[in-house]
Amino acid sequence: MATTTKPATVHSPPRIRVFVDYWNFQLSLNEVEAKKIGASKEATRFRIDWKQVGPWLAHRAAQLVGLDDSAYSFDGVIIYSSYNPKTETDRGFHRWMTTWLDRQPGISVECRERRRKAPPRCPARLSQTHPVLPS
Repeated sequence: MATTTKPATVHSPPRIRVFVDYWNFQLSLNEVEAKKIGASKEATRFRIDWKQVGPWLAHRAAQLVGLDDSAYSFDGVIIYSSYNPKTETDRGFHRWMTTWLDRQPGISVECRERRRKAPPRCPARLSQTHPVLPS
């Protein structure tokens, strides 16, 4: 009678993929930096080394669950953002996001056009919840 042996199970290390909301991340860091230096948050811009953000955040996440650096695999960072195509500043931001940042190793970018939202409607009345003023 032949015996069969099970192949050894090979476990790959856990993978960590980081998701970043660009505007929440950038504006939060601006606010913290402004408080630190005693300046207004509108006049403060924290400079982020985007090439290092993903690996650093993955490292911090691994530490939180007790993993050593060799015990996980960094699977990249996806940065989500939005822009207003009607302004030159935001068109430049979109170009930077899609032609520079998106081409960095381990970084993927999702940069979506901002769209105006419709006003809320009352489901019972199927009308706008605010009065419509004459033009």
